[in-house]
Amino acid sequence: MQKIFSNLNRLPMIWIGAVFLLLGTLAYRAYAPVELEDVWWHLATGRWILSNGQLPNFDIFAINEEHMISGMSPHWLGSAGLYGIYSAFDFQGLKIFRVIAVCLPVMIWIGLRKKCSVFLMLFFTFVLAEVFLVRSHLRPYIFTHTFLVIWFIGLWALWESGKIRWAFALFPMMLIWRNVHIGFFVYGALSLFLISFLILGKSVKDHFTRKILFKNSFLVFKPFVILWGLFVLTWIITPYGWTGIMDPIRTFFDPEYMGLYKLKNIIGETRPPIDFLLDPASCWLWFFFPLVVWIIFSGKYRWPLMVFFAAASIMFCYAFRAIDFFVVTGAFCALMSFSSLDEKRRTYINRVSFVLVLILALRQTALILNPAYVVDDKGVRRFSELMTDPNSPDASVEFMRLHGLTGIVFNSSMYVGYLLWYAYPEIRPLADNRHYYMSLSENYYLALNDPEHYWDRLTND
Repeated sequence: MQKIFSNLNRLPMIWIGAVFLLLGTLAYRAYAPVELEDVWWHLATGRWILSNGQLPNFDIFAINEEHMISGMSPHWLGSAGLYGIYSAFDFQGLKIFRVIAVCLPVMIWIGLRKKCSVFLMLFFTFVLAEVFLVRSHLRPYIFTHTFLVIWFIGLWALWESGKIRWAFALFPMMLIWRNVHIGFFVYGALSLFLISFLILGKSVKDHFTRKILFKNSFLVFKPFVILWGLFVLTWIITPYGWTGIMDPIRTFFDPEYMGLYKLKNIIGETRPPIDFLLDPASCWLWFFFPLVVWIIFSGKYRWPLMVFFAAASIMFCYAFRAIDFFVVTGAFCALMSFSSLDEKRRTYINRVSFVLVLILALRQTALILNPAYVVDDKGVRRFSELMTDPNSPDASVEFMRLHGLTGIVFNSSMYVGYLLWYAYPEIRPLADNRHYYMSLSENYYLALNDPEHYWDRLTND
């Protein structure tokens, strides 16, 4: 049996065929209609930036002057990038861009093929593809998938080689990522802190087991100290100047921003992933966690790597939006441990991975044979069908324009972006899923659920 798996592990056709099947189904599922949510107000923001040749220092979509707060657009480069794609290639270009944004990080990940066995790599590739597809909404965050994979590859290379050039090689990407999406600060700082903890654990272990002096062992910290310095530098280098430096800090002391936690149960991606984990379609995640833990505990530096993975797991359990950070962290921790395993453990893990890959391959095949499921994939609403609905935002906007209706409207939070894109400032949506005004958002949801008691409170806000 061991010889059979060893031979299968070396067959290039299995690897090539599986990769083509995966990328083909991934591209097919990612090529979906434009959804009705955040993409529209990001497009509107990008249009404003490119039309005015400047960055907004206030809320450019305020419902009135009383709510026109000052502030910056932390995703300005991502919004401008999405609008640039739209202006050049229309909505068809945005759909193709989604395919590229989902498939590109998977293809980069595949480049790590030689770091582990074929079937383990295939399993992790399947899981990453599913996660990137789940978080494939057309908004600046979609750029994060590629940045995150490159970031971890750079950290791993820095860890293995200890060469400073890897820190400087990551710096241009850090600058871009910082202006595309503010999530860079969370993922970047946390991963840097945790890998520093990993180095500390290695240094302590080497000191007590191999009698290596701390001063020699800690030399490996030098490139990471430089990377920390470059990370802080990305915070400082911003087109917003001093405002851009202080705004991310200020938000954590802003009562309006902190009020976001009151809406945690309303905003889907900030909720714990209970429903997602109970969905049979998420079976790949049931296998992922125990497999990663098994590999980490079987290899070297198990405790530092386990702390790393546990921190990512806690983030995911707290909020569903951290699923990509959780999966990418787990996959890289497993690969870092796999190289230190003995041949017997590698064989066992390869066999288990082979079975898991078969299960996921059957699932992918089912997706190809059932186009309806693909079209209705989670997180993507069928825009073309919604536009033919008489209650759609398109029909509503045309009705209001035809009858000369303007001003603030009580709208579905799903349609706020569309209204900002097509009708602002003539039509100004009250419900705003950008959540710039938390007290207003809170009163909106209260009035939506109990208009008899809360409508007056909303209209007086």
